[in-house]
Amino acid sequence: MILDHHLLRDLYYRRYFEKLEKLNMKVKITTAAEFMGEEVRLLEANRRNLWESLDRE
Repeated sequence: MILDHHLLRDLYYRRYFEKLEKLNMKVKITTAAEFMGEEVRLLEANRRNLWESLDRE
């Protein structure tokens, strides 16, 4: 099962994935990025830090 977008707005999204996997051990839960072999980049979850780094430049 691929979950993405809203859950990844939380830096601790992995906790939700773990809870869901415990409900049904036959289902592997992953992000779209992980499914495609890419790095998970939590841009929305890190929005404040990203904007602050731009303000310093």
